[in-house]
Amino acid sequence: GAAVHAAPEAKDDESCFTAFRDFRLRVSVKDDVMKPLAEIFSGKTDTKIIEGLGKIHAKTVRSRVFVALHMHAGDGNVHTNIPVNSDDAQMLQTAYRSVERIMKLARSLGGVISGEHGIGITKLEFLTDEDLQPFWDYKNQVDPKHTFNRHKLMKGSDLRNAYTPSFELLGAESLIMEKSDLGTIADSVKDCLRCGKCKPVCSTHV
Repeated sequence: GAAVHAAPEAKDDESCFTAFRDFRLRVSVKDDVMKPLAEIFSGKTDTKIIEGLGKIHAKTVRSRVFVALHMHAGDGNVHTNIPVNSDDAQMLQTAYRSVERIMKLARSLGGVISGEHGIGITKLEFLTDEDLQPFWDYKNQVDPKHTFNRHKLMKGSDLRNAYTPSFELLGAESLIMEKSDLGTIADSVKDCLRCGKCKPVCSTHV
C-alpha cells in the first residue's frame, strides 16, 4: 500500500499491534521493506532472492484476514463478514480465532449473538443450551420428525462437519472440470455465501 509512516502519538507502553489497529502507525511493505531489500540484493546473482521475497509478500497479502463490519445505526445490529481463502488452512484458523474474539467482545459489551438473518453455523458453538432451548422446544413441537432442515441448529451441527469448497483449487483444475462432474459441483456452490440457512441438499452445508 501507500506509505503512511509512524505518527508520534503512540505511547511507549502501547504495543505495536494497538498502534497499527488504531491507524497511528503504518508501514508500507513496498517502500519500507521491499525497496531497501532491493537495494541490498541488487546484483545479478540476487535475482532469485528478490523473486523469493516477492512470492513471500504475495502469499502474505493473500493470507491477510480482514473483518468487515456492516452496522445498523438504529438497532445496534452489527454484521461481521470475514472473507477467507478456503485452501489456506492457516488463514482459516486465523479467521476462526477472530470470530472467537468478536463473540467474546459482543458478550462482554452486554450484546447477544443473533441477527436479523438468523443464526448461521459459525455462530452456533458460541450459543449456550439456554439460548437455544426455546428454538429446540418450538422445533420439536412443529416438526417432531425433524423433516425440515434436518439437524440445522441442533447439537453437533456446527462447523465441525461443514465443508467449504476451495474456488482457488477448483479454478486451477478448470480444464478437468469441463470434462467431469467437478464442473457441476463448482457450479452448484459458486454463489454460496456460507450463510448456514441452507437445507441438507446444499453441498456446502453438508
